[in-house]
Amino acid sequence: MSKTQKTVLYGMLISLVCIGTMAIKIHIPVTNGFINIGDSFIIVSSLLFGPVAGMIAGGIGSALADLLSGYAHYALFTLIVKGLEGYIIGWVFLKLGKTKLAGIYGSLLGVIFMVGGYFLVASFMYSSFAVAAQGLIFDATQALASFLIGYPLYAYLSKGVKFRFNV
Repeated sequence: MSKTQKTVLYGMLISLVCIGTMAIKIHIPVTNGFINIGDSFIIVSSLLFGPVAGMIAGGIGSALADLLSGYAHYALFTLIVKGLEGYIIGWVFLKLGKTKLAGIYGSLLGVIFMVGGYFLVASFMYSSFAVAAQGLIFDATQALASFLIGYPLYAYLSKGVKFRFNV
């Protein structure tokens, strides 16, 4: 894959994550964040194209969605948490042999990391574990919904993608 093709691919993946994050937003008053399905596209990006693509798409796409949606106070944290989420998903998938079970484990570990990461972020931002704990159910709901959308979408798309892990 040429440098130009890689740049275009990353741009498309960033856009998918950003749009997926912004398309369905349910505001969470307690943490001043929102529930979304952008993690579904982080899962797809990471499993189809590897940990680096997942990290770039997850971190930049999600942070961009925060900036465009009026949640700039989360953008830097999102860049880190969602970027690491994407990397974890792709890395576990590669290390466990790119099997169906490896994809499921990687996806679940990634979204669990996201929930834990945002718990730490909320604890820091609001100086309160109690406030952060109130957001856990929302983040866990987002994680489960994104897994239930993202993994089946990956399974469907993986049958036709020719450039898997060539980036």
